[in-house]
Amino acid sequence: MPVTTIFRLQENLLLCAFFAVGAVQAWTMAYHDQEFSRRLLFVDRFVLSVLVAYWVMRDSARRGVPKPFIFGLLLFFLWPILATWHVFRTRGWKGFATVGIFVGLYLLAFVVPYVVFAFR
Repeated sequence: MPVTTIFRLQENLLLCAFFAVGAVQAWTMAYHDQEFSRRLLFVDRFVLSVLVAYWVMRDSARRGVPKPFIFGLLLFFLWPILATWHVFRTRGWKGFATVGIFVGLYLLAFVVPYVVFAFR
């Protein structure tokens, strides 16, 4: 899939925006040597769950994958398991690239800032 097609998809733009905002938050908090509050962590995890569920629902509709009736609700609560299952079911071994990009974005946004500022 060409890069222009990837960024034309609304769900991909939303995920990239989430990670960009998360990176700004994490770099700011790490710079001031603070941690996220519990409320902010809850909001971040809630928004991430909604965005991943939305991404999987849109991707499965685009690929013609049938969904059970309560798939969206299950996906919201069990997104790490079901999203990974969906990616490997629809893409096969190429799903490693998709999961790798997601994990890389997460690490870049939320883990790297604390590692960088831990050694200053």
